Amino acid sequence: LSILKSIYKTAHNKDFEKDYLCSSVNDKKQFRVCLEKDLEEWQNLIIRKNCDNKNLYYETIREKKAKYDFEGSVITTNYTNFAEKITGLKTAYLHGKLDWFEDINSKEIKLLSDFSDEAEIMPFLFIPSGVKPVISLKQIEQYKIALEAFTQSDLLCILGYSINSDDEHIQNFIRERLNQKRRVLFFLYSGDKDFTYMKNDYCAMFGNSQYLEIKKIEKSQDFRTGLENALKAF
Repeated sequence: LSILKSIYKTAHNKDFEKDYLCSSVNDKKQFRVCLEKDLEEWQNLIIRKNCDNKNLYYETIREKKAKYDFEGSVITTNYTNFAEKITGLKTAYLHGKLDWFEDINSKEIKLLSDFSDEAEIMPFLFIPSGVKPVISLKQIEQYKIALEAFTQSDLLCILGYSINSDDEHIQNFIRERLNQKRRVLFFLYSGDKDFTYMKNDYCAMFGNSQYLEIKKIEKSQDFRTGLENALKAF
Protein backbone atom coordinates (compact mmCIF):
# COMPACT_ATOMS: atom_id res chain seq x y z
CA LEU A 1 0.00 0.00 0.00
CA SER A 2 2.84 2.39 0.77
CA ILE A 3 4.25 1.79 -2.73
CA LEU A 4 0.87 2.45 -4.33
CA LYS A 5 0.48 5.65 -2.33
CA SER A 6 3.87 6.87 -3.48
CA ILE A 7 3.27 6.05 -7.15
CA TYR A 8 -0.19 7.63 -7.14
CA LYS A 9 1.07 10.80 -5.49
CA THR A 10 3.97 11.05 -7.94
CA ALA A 11 1.67 10.53 -10.93
CA HIS A 12 -1.25 12.75 -9.81
CA ASN A 13 -0.02 14.72 -6.81
CA LYS A 14 -3.09 13.55 -4.89
CA ASP A 15 -3.80 11.44 -1.83
CA PHE A 16 -4.26 7.77 -2.71
CA GLU A 17 -6.62 6.78 0.10
CA LYS A 18 -8.75 9.92 -0.03
CA ASP A 19 -8.91 10.44 -3.78
CA TYR A 20 -8.65 6.91 -5.17
CA LEU A 21 -9.85 4.39 -2.63
CA CYS A 22 -12.89 6.42 -1.61
CA SER A 23 -14.03 6.76 -5.20
CA SER A 24 -13.35 3.15 -6.20
CA VAL A 25 -16.08 0.67 -7.04
CA ASN A 26 -17.33 -1.69 -4.34
CA ASP A 27 -17.27 -4.85 -6.45
CA LYS A 28 -14.05 -6.73 -5.68
CA LYS A 29 -13.55 -8.16 -9.17
CA GLN A 30 -14.13 -4.80 -10.82
CA PHE A 31 -11.82 -3.12 -8.33
CA ARG A 32 -9.05 -5.57 -9.20
CA VAL A 33 -9.49 -4.91 -12.92
CA CYS A 34 -9.46 -1.16 -12.33
CA LEU A 35 -6.42 -1.24 -10.08
CA GLU A 36 -4.43 -3.32 -12.55
CA LYS A 37 -5.24 -0.93 -15.39
CA ASP A 38 -4.73 2.17 -13.28
CA LEU A 39 -1.40 0.98 -11.91
CA GLU A 40 -0.09 0.63 -15.46
CA GLU A 41 -1.46 4.09 -16.29
CA TRP A 42 0.16 5.70 -13.23
CA GLN A 43 3.56 4.27 -14.05
CA ASN A 44 3.25 5.35 -17.70
CA LEU A 45 2.25 8.84 -16.57
CA ILE A 46 5.34 9.12 -14.37
CA ILE A 47 7.49 8.00 -17.31
CA ARG A 48 5.88 10.55 -19.66
CA LYS A 49 6.41 13.31 -17.12
CA ASN A 50 10.09 12.53 -16.75
CA CYS A 51 11.32 10.89 -19.93
CA ASP A 52 12.27 14.14 -21.67
CA ASN A 53 14.56 14.85 -18.74
CA LYS A 54 18.03 13.95 -19.92
CA ASN A 55 19.08 13.46 -16.30
CA LEU A 56 17.24 10.12 -16.06
CA TYR A 57 19.62 7.18 -15.82
CA TYR A 58 17.24 4.83 -17.67
CA GLU A 59 16.92 7.40 -20.46
CA THR A 60 20.69 7.46 -20.79
CA ILE A 61 20.73 3.67 -21.17
CA ARG A 62 18.08 3.86 -23.90
CA GLU A 63 20.04 6.58 -25.69
CA LYS A 64 23.27 4.55 -25.61
CA LYS A 65 21.43 1.41 -26.73
CA ALA A 66 20.20 3.27 -29.82
CA LYS A 67 23.69 4.60 -30.52
CA TYR A 68 25.64 1.36 -30.02
CA ASP A 69 22.87 -1.11 -30.92
CA PHE A 70 23.83 -3.57 -28.18
CA GLU A 71 21.82 -6.50 -26.91
CA GLY A 72 21.22 -6.50 -23.21
CA SER A 73 18.90 -6.93 -20.28
CA VAL A 74 18.14 -5.30 -16.96
CA ILE A 75 18.25 -7.03 -13.59
CA THR A 76 16.22 -5.16 -10.99
CA THR A 77 15.04 -5.58 -7.43
CA ASN A 78 12.56 -2.71 -7.89
CA TYR A 79 8.88 -3.54 -8.24
CA THR A 80 7.98 -0.89 -10.85
CA ASN A 81 8.16 -1.29 -14.63
CA PHE A 82 10.26 1.85 -15.19
CA ALA A 83 13.46 0.07 -16.25
CA GLU A 84 11.68 -2.14 -18.77
CA LYS A 85 9.45 0.61 -20.19
CA ILE A 86 12.15 3.25 -20.59
CA THR A 87 15.14 1.19 -21.73
CA GLY A 88 13.18 -1.27 -23.88
CA LEU A 89 15.44 -4.05 -22.59
CA LYS A 90 14.34 -7.47 -21.36
CA THR A 91 13.99 -7.16 -17.59
CA ALA A 92 14.37 -9.67 -14.78
CA TYR A 93 12.31 -8.82 -11.69
CA LEU A 94 14.18 -10.75 -9.03
CA HIS A 95 12.01 -9.64 -6.12
CA GLY A 96 8.59 -9.47 -7.76
CA LYS A 97 6.52 -6.86 -9.57
CA LEU A 98 3.65 -4.58 -8.63
CA ASP A 99 1.09 -6.18 -10.92
CA TRP A 100 1.96 -9.77 -9.95
CA PHE A 101 -0.17 -11.43 -7.29
CA GLU A 102 -0.09 -14.82 -5.62
CA ASP A 103 -3.04 -17.05 -4.78
CA ILE A 104 -2.57 -17.91 -1.11
CA ASN A 105 -3.96 -21.43 -1.60
CA SER A 106 -2.86 -22.56 -5.07
CA LYS A 107 0.37 -20.48 -5.13
CA GLU A 108 -0.39 -19.40 -8.71
CA ILE A 109 1.25 -16.13 -9.81
CA LYS A 110 -0.94 -14.07 -12.13
CA LEU A 111 -2.21 -10.60 -12.93
CA LEU A 112 -4.96 -9.18 -10.75
CA SER A 113 -7.67 -9.51 -13.39
CA ASP A 114 -6.88 -13.19 -13.98
CA PHE A 115 -8.08 -14.26 -10.53
CA SER A 116 -11.64 -15.26 -9.67
CA ASP A 117 -13.70 -13.13 -7.29
CA GLU A 118 -13.28 -15.76 -4.57
CA ALA A 119 -9.51 -16.07 -4.82
CA GLU A 120 -7.52 -15.02 -1.78
CA ILE A 121 -4.52 -13.18 -3.09
CA MET A 122 -1.60 -11.07 -1.95
CA PRO A 123 1.08 -9.04 -3.76
CA PHE A 124 3.94 -11.15 -5.08
CA LEU A 125 6.73 -9.00 -3.66
CA PHE A 126 9.81 -10.07 -1.75
CA ILE A 127 10.80 -7.70 1.02
CA PRO A 128 14.45 -7.35 2.12
CA SER A 129 15.32 -10.68 3.69
CA GLY A 130 18.25 -13.04 3.80
CA VAL A 131 15.97 -15.88 2.65
CA LYS A 132 14.37 -15.77 -0.81
CA PRO A 133 12.19 -18.91 -1.16
CA VAL A 134 11.49 -20.25 -4.64
CA ILE A 135 7.81 -21.10 -4.87
CA SER A 136 6.98 -20.50 -8.52
CA LEU A 137 8.21 -21.13 -12.06
CA LYS A 138 7.84 -17.38 -12.63
CA GLN A 139 10.72 -16.81 -10.22
CA ILE A 140 12.86 -19.35 -12.04
CA GLU A 141 12.08 -17.60 -15.34
CA GLN A 142 13.25 -14.30 -13.86
CA TYR A 143 16.42 -15.83 -12.46
CA LYS A 144 17.14 -17.43 -15.85
CA ILE A 145 17.11 -13.98 -17.49
CA ALA A 146 19.35 -12.66 -14.71
CA LEU A 147 21.72 -15.63 -14.82
CA GLU A 148 22.27 -15.22 -18.54
CA ALA A 149 23.13 -11.56 -18.00
CA PHE A 150 25.44 -12.28 -15.07
CA THR A 151 27.35 -15.03 -16.88
CA GLN A 152 27.24 -14.13 -20.59
CA SER A 153 27.28 -10.36 -20.96
CA ASP A 154 30.48 -8.59 -22.01
CA LEU A 155 29.93 -5.88 -19.43
CA LEU A 156 27.84 -5.82 -16.26
CA CYS A 157 26.98 -2.30 -15.05
CA ILE A 158 25.57 -1.81 -11.57
CA LEU A 159 23.77 1.45 -10.91
CA GLY A 160 21.69 2.77 -8.03
CA TYR A 161 21.92 -0.46 -6.12
CA SER A 162 23.41 -1.01 -2.67
CA ILE A 163 24.38 -4.60 -1.99
CA ASN A 164 23.69 -5.66 1.57
CA SER A 165 23.48 -8.83 3.66
CA ASP A 166 19.90 -9.46 2.51
CA ASP A 167 21.07 -9.88 -1.08
CA GLU A 168 23.67 -12.58 -0.73
CA HIS A 169 22.25 -14.35 -3.79
CA ILE A 170 23.11 -11.33 -5.94
CA GLN A 171 26.54 -11.00 -4.31
CA ASN A 172 27.27 -14.61 -5.24
CA PHE A 173 26.19 -14.07 -8.86
CA ILE A 174 28.61 -11.15 -9.09
CA ARG A 175 31.44 -13.12 -7.44
CA GLU A 176 30.95 -15.95 -9.91
CA ARG A 177 31.13 -13.50 -12.81
CA LEU A 178 34.37 -12.03 -11.48
CA ASN A 179 35.77 -15.55 -11.02
CA GLN A 180 35.05 -16.12 -14.71
CA LYS A 181 37.21 -13.03 -15.46
CA ARG A 182 34.29 -10.96 -16.71
CA ARG A 183 34.08 -7.21 -16.12
CA VAL A 184 31.83 -5.60 -13.54
CA LEU A 185 31.44 -1.82 -13.50
CA PHE A 186 29.97 -0.24 -10.36
CA PHE A 187 28.62 3.29 -10.50
CA LEU A 188 28.59 4.51 -6.91
CA TYR A 189 26.67 7.69 -6.14
CA SER A 190 28.48 9.14 -3.17
CA GLY A 191 29.93 12.24 -1.60
CA ASP A 192 33.67 12.64 -1.11
CA LYS A 193 33.52 11.50 2.51
CA ASP A 194 31.82 8.18 1.81
CA PHE A 195 33.27 7.09 -1.50
CA THR A 196 36.62 5.70 -0.32
CA TYR A 197 34.95 3.76 2.47
CA MET A 198 32.28 2.34 0.14
CA LYS A 199 34.82 1.48 -2.53
CA ASN A 200 37.00 -0.38 -0.04
CA ASP A 201 33.93 -2.18 1.28
CA TYR A 202 32.96 -3.42 -2.19
CA CYS A 203 36.52 -4.44 -3.00
CA ALA A 204 36.66 -6.46 0.22
CA MET A 205 33.28 -8.02 -0.54
CA PHE A 206 34.38 -9.19 -3.98
CA GLY A 207 38.01 -9.98 -3.29
CA ASN A 208 39.49 -6.81 -4.81
CA SER A 209 39.27 -8.39 -8.27
CA GLN A 210 41.12 -6.77 -11.18
CA TYR A 211 37.90 -7.18 -13.18
CA LEU A 212 35.96 -4.98 -10.76
CA GLU A 213 35.92 -1.28 -11.63
CA ILE A 214 34.26 1.26 -9.34
CA LYS A 215 33.38 4.72 -10.62
CA LYS A 216 32.16 7.61 -8.52
CA ILE A 217 29.16 9.57 -9.78
CA GLU A 218 27.76 12.75 -8.27
CA LYS A 219 25.45 13.75 -11.11
CA SER A 220 23.84 12.10 -14.10
CA GLN A 221 26.49 13.47 -16.47
CA ASP A 222 29.11 11.40 -14.64
CA PHE A 223 27.07 8.29 -15.47
CA ARG A 224 26.56 9.33 -19.09
CA THR A 225 30.29 9.84 -19.55
CA GLY A 226 31.23 6.66 -17.69
CA LEU A 227 28.81 4.50 -19.65
CA GLU A 228 29.88 6.09 -22.94
CA ASN A 229 33.54 5.33 -22.24
CA ALA A 230 32.76 1.77 -21.18
CA LEU A 231 30.76 1.08 -24.33
CA LYS A 232 33.45 2.57 -26.57
CA ALA A 233 35.80 -0.10 -25.29
CA PHE A 234 33.65 -2.71 -27.07
